[in-house]
Amino acid sequence: MRKSLGLLEIKGLASAILVADAMAKTASVTIVGIETCKGGGWQTIKVVGDVAAVQASLSSGCELAKRHNAFVAMKTLSRPDQTIMDTWGTPVKKAELKKPKTTPPKVEQAIEPTDVQKTENSEPVLENAPVIKNESVSKNEPVSEYDIVVEEVIAENQPPASVEATCNLCGDPLCERVKGEPHTKCIHNTKVK
Repeated sequence: MRKSLGLLEIKGLASAILVADAMAKTASVTIVGIETCKGGGWQTIKVVGDVAAVQASLSSGCELAKRHNAFVAMKTLSRPDQTIMDTWGTPVKKAELKKPKTTPPKVEQAIEPTDVQKTENSEPVLENAPVIKNESVSKNEPVSEYDIVVEEVIAENQPPASVEATCNLCGDPLCERVKGEPHTKCIHNTKVK
């Protein structure tokens, strides 16, 4: 049996969610999505299912939308072409999140056990020691947890880079007045409050 596509346009997102919930509970249909239209705050609810189920859910959604003064238009496509179903009747798939790959530091060459020699300081030294490319760690100072915590605290205590002024009268970032509010809310207002 072929599926049917139902479209219901209403005003407002809150009404669209309310009507879509009622439509899904009324009949055995699948809500494909709620799409925002340009201008006027209209929303299009798309449902897919059997012809009778789609018509029943659209009529119940239409009645609920009319009660809330949000109804705009309604249309049922009984047996749409496959290209229409592919375009309008399938939900939009979200892109999968890619996990960042962590790679270990690069080693120039392998260590052989016969390459170890002792120096005057009685510390073993490798003749063909691997070179680890990691510029963030210095050779003399080991990184401790304290250093990392201190860097995080310093970063948290720094002031924000730039603060925009919301008051169009004084232009002071400390003024809490927003454009459109009374002039008396400006901290630089010279009139008696």
